[in-house]
Parts: sequence; structure tokens; C-alpha cells
Amino acid sequence: MDAHPIQWVAPSPLWPELAKPGNGSAPSAFGAPTILRFATDDFMQDFFNLLATDPRQLGGFRAVRETWRGKSAAKTIPTPKKIFALQLQRLGNTLRRASDTGVKPPELSDATALENLKLYQPAHLRYYLVTACLTCQIAGLPDRKVDAGKQQRVGFVVRRLIPPTPDGDEYAWVKTPAGSGWKKVRTQSQDPEDVVLDLEERLPLFPATYQDDDQRSRRLFAGLVPVGRREAYLGSPQISDTSTSQPPGTSSITAVKILLREQVIEPWKALLHQMAAAGGANPSQSPPPANPPPPDGLHASTRSARERAQTISWLILLDFAKWLETYVPELWQSVVSGTRPPPNLKQMGLVFDALQQANLPASLAQAVQWEYDNPTPTVAATLQQIYPLSPPANLLAALAKFGDSSTGLVNTVLEQKLESAEQPYSRNPSDSSSRDAWPDFPFPLADPDSSLSPPLPVVPDLGTLQSDEAQDLSLDDNPSTNATDNSLDQFAVLLVRALAESNATPPAPEIPAAAIPPADQQLGNPFLANLFCLRCVYERPTCGPLHEDVVSDPTEPFELAGFFDPDAPARPIRIGLPIDTTPAGLRKFNKNTAFIMSDVLCGQVKRVKGMTFGDLVLSVLPWPFHQDLPGGDMSPCSSGSPAAPLGTICSLSIPIITLCALFLLIIMVTLLDIIFCWLPFLMICFPLPGFKAKKT
Repeated sequence: MDAHPIQWVAPSPLWPELAKPGNGSAPSAFGAPTILRFATDDFMQDFFNLLATDPRQLGGFRAVRETWRGKSAAKTIPTPKKIFALQLQRLGNTLRRASDTGVKPPELSDATALENLKLYQPAHLRYYLVTACLTCQIAGLPDRKVDAGKQQRVGFVVRRLIPPTPDGDEYAWVKTPAGSGWKKVRTQSQDPEDVVLDLEERLPLFPATYQDDDQRSRRLFAGLVPVGRREAYLGSPQISDTSTSQPPGTSSITAVKILLREQVIEPWKALLHQMAAAGGANPSQSPPPANPPPPDGLHASTRSARERAQTISWLILLDFAKWLETYVPELWQSVVSGTRPPPNLKQMGLVFDALQQANLPASLAQAVQWEYDNPTPTVAATLQQIYPLSPPANLLAALAKFGDSSTGLVNTVLEQKLESAEQPYSRNPSDSSSRDAWPDFPFPLADPDSSLSPPLPVVPDLGTLQSDEAQDLSLDDNPSTNATDNSLDQFAVLLVRALAESNATPPAPEIPAAAIPPADQQLGNPFLANLFCLRCVYERPTCGPLHEDVVSDPTEPFELAGFFDPDAPARPIRIGLPIDTTPAGLRKFNKNTAFIMSDVLCGQVKRVKGMTFGDLVLSVLPWPFHQDLPGGDMSPCSSGSPAAPLGTICSLSIPIITLCALFLLIIMVTLLDIIFCWLPFLMICFPLPGFKAKKT
């Protein structure tokens, strides 16, 4: 048998159907594997029962175009009888099939409107098996034996079509030290049919035997199609022949650059936007607000915004200092010592100058160093100094505060003070105990008063930009109209250039998946649809070059449906809510769910519990109806004298939580329905006559 050519063909129970004239099957369908669709969680048992009782009905389970509005009719699979009655059962199925008229029900237009075959996920109650027979090309097409003793094996591979058309190039799913991705399949003839890449992933096929109508035992191979790996397939990059251990589309500093953005640059920009929004009540802004709040309300609002801005600024500066210490230690040493880097470190010197020129304006320094004693901010109001020393003059001096000149490292005392602070920061002149828990110097990176300019780095002309630098500068929607965002983006480019001059080799963080461009984006094709096909593979590694791997024809191209695909069938889910929702009925439920809250979270929950729905409404109304949310001290829960930390354990009932979630969902969706018009498409309620909460 080794001398005979070997080929993959469609499952033998489908051969009579494929051979019928006018059945609509393409000639290539005989040599291609077939994808079967099952709509129950017992799909594997159903598959074996079908082979045992009536394998000719396998064609009725082929995957077809369907949506939840046009599903194909479910088929009944009988349970196999005992061995002595199985032959009679199979004979009855054969006679019943012979008497069938063979008229197929018309396909629903909604399903046939799909451009490609779409495979749904197990969450949609759909399972797919790829099936094929491995045969010898002689009369009768006998099954080819797979000799495991000679390390022979069978499997199947997933191929992606790029561009997503039936004639697109095939890309293989390979695993490399840089990660998994798609690699174009190439041969001398540019035909991917007869080649499987060395690193290409082989998915397993399992054998299944059955008896044909002529009582001959046949075998086919089947494997579960990994529809659930859709997101991994679509989000993976293209891998070229020259790929290294670095993921495609990235560089050696990509992870460090992203860490700088997510810990320093982007929080800094978000803080500037937040303070710009909070400054909407500032009468000094241009143009002035239409409904300015009263002076005392303005003072309280500005104080609250400055407290938030200062808290976030300290944390951003700490993360910035730690990033410099870890990845650009030469520049960090210059910051701590206050001396400019040597001339050979040009980019670091430019960063040093940009930090030194980020001056804190005198007006802003006075505003954060002093606080109004009289709540009315008029010219005649008396000022009370809450910080005895002047704030750092510029961003360089502020960063130096986070360094230890004796060790050259980040000041661990100051870091621990920031990380362990429990009391909220307060700028009230009489609340000095709260300020003692925070650093003793103010340096805000933003301020709600639009007339007070924040300290921003002064970046020189960057000159000729590299392609990745130009991409970094175009991350914002309107970089030309937002000067602060544009300035910080340019500062990030300058920092990355300084990073390239450093000799430090610290371990880099992991590159986020979002930073690795998918294969279709790398090839310049807009993502229109994902299109895949499957090929079965028979491997004979001990035969060497004399007998190559046997690769089947591709299956019909198909799409992999997403979890929220609107065409996907819905798995039946019914959630039973409590029936008797009166206090008498709810008191019977066991409080079997417990939440453990720390002392800090306990204090925050106490503040939230003091708010009412009216407070929420008043907080969004304009003046004169506007009222800030009741603040409270939000201090951690404590007990005894001296005060000891006190956490809590809250016992709740899952049925009652479900009711609260339902009511909250209805309230939120009803409010958002004003903007998004979701409600008509979200919930449909049907009357249920006679369903009572109380027994009669």
C-alpha cells in the first residue's frame, strides 16, 4: 500500500450525495474536508451516535449559512440500540432514507444573504467538526492506515486568507520565540497545497469508525474547529522570514515607551483635560460662563479641584521619577544632582533643559502656597499661608524632590509616604493634620484656573522625525488645536530619544497586545472581514524526502463570528428572579454572600451612603440650583482610642442583589435611552397570566 498515492477526500458517507448530478456541489468538494455543525452541548456523543445508526445522514449536518433569524431545522439523532438490534435499526434507517423524496426545504433568505459561511462560538451553542477520509488512490478508495509506530500522524491546520477573499493568499498560523502570528505559505510554484511550514500549528484529528451500507468498516478523521480562538487569530501580526525574537511591528524600546505613556504622559494629559473642565465655573475664563456660581461656591469648587490636581500630580511625578531611575539612570542622576548631562549625551541634555524651563508661574505658586481665610475671594479677603516654604521653581526641582542625593535613587521615604497615605489631601487652612500625611511641597501639573498657566516642558525643535516618532505625534485627534497635548507628545518623543542614549539594560515590561499591529493592518488592507479555511495533513517524518506530507484541498472559506455577532444564535438563558419580593418574602433569603472591605474602602462607602438621589441631581444642575456632592472627610473606618483600623464584612443575599441589579439596569437604560434610543431593542416583556407572588 505504500506504493499507492494517498489523498484526502470528503467523508465517505457523503460520496453518493456528491456524485449525484445537479446537487450543486463543486467538483473540488470531493477532495476537500467537510465541516459539520452541531447545535447541542452533547455534540460529540451525537456525532458517534450518528455514525453508529445512520452515517449517510452526515450530510444533513454540514455547516450552512445561518442566522438566529434563519436557523436550519434541528435533526433528531437516535440512540444506538444494543449490538444485536443495531443492524435492524440501521436497516430501518436505510429503508426510510430510500423512501425520502429528497426535496430540500427552501433556505431562508435572511441566512442566504450572508456573503460567506460563518462559524459561531460555543457560547452561541454551536460546535463544528472538520471531517475527512484518508484513502489510497486505488479501486474502492480504501482507508489508509496511519502507523503510529513509524511516527505517522494526522492533523489539520488553520489558514487565513489575506486579503479576505476566496482567492486571497494563504497565511499559516506559526509559533515563534516572538509569539504566534501569520506567515505566508510559499513554495516554488507559489501553491500552498503541498506544503506545511515547520513551525505551523497542527491541530489534532481523532479517528471514528463506522459501518457502511455494504457492511464494510470505514474510518474517517474529525477534529474540533477552534472557533473560540477568534480574537487570538485576528489580533496576531504577520511574521516574516527575517523575524527575530521581537514581535513584528515593534522595537526593543516599544514596551518602555508604552510604559512611559501609560504612567506619565497620558495621565498628565488627562489631568489637564480634567482641570480644564473643572475650570468651567471660573469667572476669569474667556469667555465667562453663562451662569457663574456665587463667590463662596466658586472658592469651594476651586479648592476641591486643586486638591484633586495636587494629589494626582504627586503620583505622576513619582511614577516619572521611577521611570527615569529605571530606564534612563544617567539622566536621573543629573536630575538629582542638578547638573546638566555631559555633551556626548545630547538628547538627555535637551530633556534636562526642557525640565528646567518648565517653570511654575509665580501666580500659580502663590495660589497653591496660600489659601483664602475668608470664603469670599475678593481683593479685601485675607490670605492664610498653608505652606511655609515656596514650591519648587520648575519641574526639574520638583522631580529632584523625589530623589535621594546620598544614594542617587528614588526617595523611599517620600515614596512610602505617598503610597501609604489614607487621609484625603485637604487645602483647608485648619486641616494641617491631613496635609502632614502628604509631601510638604506643592507642585501642581494643572490648575482649574485657566488664567494660571501650568508648568509644561519647553521642547526644542525636534528636527527630522522618524516614522515611529511621527506616528506618536499623531496619536491625538486634534494635535494642532490642543497645544498642551501636542507639547507633552513632543516631550515623550524627546524622552524616547534620550532612552536610546542610555546604557542601562533593565528588564523591559511585556509589550501590550494592542501595540502589536494585526496581520491585515501590516499588509495595508482595511479590515473588512476575516476569512479562513482548513486543510488536513498526513505526516510521515520517517520517510524523509521520498514521501512528502499529504495536504488536503482547502475547505469552503468561512468567517469566525465574534462573541457579540448580531447574526449569532443565542444560547437559551433564563434567569429566575425572586417571586415574593415583599419584605416578608425577602427576609427568608439566606445572606450567603460576603464582601470584605478594608478600612479605606469602608470610609469611602460611608461617604457614598450619605449621598441621595437628590444630591446627584443637584450636582449636575447649573447655578443657582447647583450643589456640590456632600464631601465628608472620607477617612478610613477606625475604632477605639487610639484609633485602630477597622474593616468590615458585609453579608448580602444573591437574589436580592439580582433584583437591585435589574432595577439599576432599568433606571440607567431608561436615562441613556434619551440619547441612544436603546430601550426598544434591549428588553421585551411578555405577559404571563396567573403568575402570582403570593399563594392564594
